Amino acid sequence: MPRMVYQMKQSFILFTTICFIVLLSFYMINIFQNKLFLSNIVKLKYYNLQLKVYKQDLINYIKTHTKQEIENFKLNDNRIDLKIIEETKTKKFIKYYVVLDVIDEPVRDVFYIKKARRD
Repeated sequence: MPRMVYQMKQSFILFTTICFIVLLSFYMINIFQNKLFLSNIVKLKYYNLQLKVYKQDLINYIKTHTKQEIENFKLNDNRIDLKIIEETKTKKFIKYYVVLDVIDEPVRDVFYIKKARRD
């Protein structure tokens, strides 16, 4: 009988240890997922801030440069795709649609700038 009690104690200890390890692993997985999620949010906030800076620079650039310079403008950042589309419906203004898109990320900024013609 004492041998049976000893085996039951060992089994209980083994079972408790396995349960503890499983619970601890689930907890650690949850912590790693949260850290990953937060790092992704920080990265997206950085890209959003970067697009705002580019937006202000592009507004100033488009307002002060000629049509040819605007068409030839390129960003020095490989992570961001820039598209400038010109629309001329009136004789007084040129409207430029600008799309700033971060490559491989769901961050995008679309805006337009109205500029007086200098013909």
